[in-house]
Amino acid sequence: MQNRPNYAIQFLSQAPGGTFPLSIHDHPRHPAREIDYLHRHDCLELGLCLEGEGVFVVEGKIMNFRRGDYSVIDPTEAHLATSAAGTTSHWVWYYLDFERILLPHFPDLDLRFLPALRGAGFRNIRDGGTDPRGSRLLEELFRAEEQEEQCALVLLLALHFRKQFGETVPHLHPERNAGEFERVAPAIAYFSRNCAGTATVTAAARLCCMSLTNFRRVFRRELGSSPQEYLNKLRIGMALAELRSGRSSISEVAARCGFPSLSCFNRQFRKQQGCTPREFRLDSGKRKQ
Repeated sequence: MQNRPNYAIQFLSQAPGGTFPLSIHDHPRHPAREIDYLHRHDCLELGLCLEGEGVFVVEGKIMNFRRGDYSVIDPTEAHLATSAAGTTSHWVWYYLDFERILLPHFPDLDLRFLPALRGAGFRNIRDGGTDPRGSRLLEELFRAEEQEEQCALVLLLALHFRKQFGETVPHLHPERNAGEFERVAPAIAYFSRNCAGTATVTAAARLCCMSLTNFRRVFRRELGSSPQEYLNKLRIGMALAELRSGRSSISEVAARCGFPSLSCFNRQFRKQQGCTPREFRLDSGKRKQ
């Protein structure tokens, strides 16, 4: 994959078969084997981060993850994940169908919350610090061996999600066109792979086979920001993960995340986070204590 980059959205079939449609995969991942290409599945994907930190991209959304967080990815949303430099992320992935698992046993169960688990307004990475119950249920599901116990835990997850997201109305871009998103998908994958290097808007437009003007127009319409703003946000997302780890100096983080100078990094960081990198690192250190 790294020798022959594929920037198209790929489809990875993960739908579990059988009468109990749940499959669980424990995947320690080395940085050299990151799933850094946009892909979709044919079922709901949940994930639990056991170790590491980095950035998750779900269509136009850029979200940081760290140990204890969990993910909720709808089949309709293309996504990828990248670990922070020098780290290995260890995730457990769950592929399941709430309706097929639960409705045979609980036919009156209200699962109308499911459409709320997607869209521009839904945050696919859930903070394990503010939502420890969700993370704890997924950890218990990973360790459960009996199908009856797994079914009970899936029910508890459904009830938890209904309580958390049942009143959420999915917010989709009013002009969203699936075909248009596919046109800029190569740019999203390219930015994710090269944000710490020499990624340019001009090269992204060329990958999408569009003029620079048309590319900027379509990109902003689909993702709500200009390509350069999106790239800067992605770079700051990677910087956040590195700053939390405390392994490198701020100037080293700036250079590794693709900023030409420390002053440029400080300016973009304050613009997006409302504080300096140093202030963010000090605050993160206090939270760990």
